[in-house]
Amino acid sequence: MRITILLMLTVFLLASVQPLFAQEEHYVMMANQLLLRIRCSASGYTAQERASAVQNRVNDLIIPGGIDLKTVQIKTYRNTTAIYAGGKLLVTVSECDARVNHTTVDKLARRWAARFKAIYPQIIPPRHGQSPS
Repeated sequence: MRITILLMLTVFLLASVQPLFAQEEHYVMMANQLLLRIRCSASGYTAQERASAVQNRVNDLIIPGGIDLKTVQIKTYRNTTAIYAGGKLLVTVSECDARVNHTTVDKLARRWAARFKAIYPQIIPPRHGQSPS
């Protein structure tokens, strides 16, 4: 009897914990490549809403001549870490984002910023007379 109760309790606990691991993934793409995955809600936005907002911000940065990649910066204010590009918010990196990526907020922010810097030049042709970076 004890084993049956223990088994039922274990199954119940595992079933209740599963949603923590079975999170949706929403992709932000750039130049037909995966820029980043959003799997967590934050600041009142669902993961899907966050991914859509980030995708719109990425799309807004596709401008003639592009942005200066030196403007891609990680800024931390109080407990919020965010990546900016062209002086505009690109994405906020949350504790949840870091946790599901098995890293820290700072390391994930650096990874996402580096990925943006690597992919962005592929979608913006150099200005006339400039060589690709």
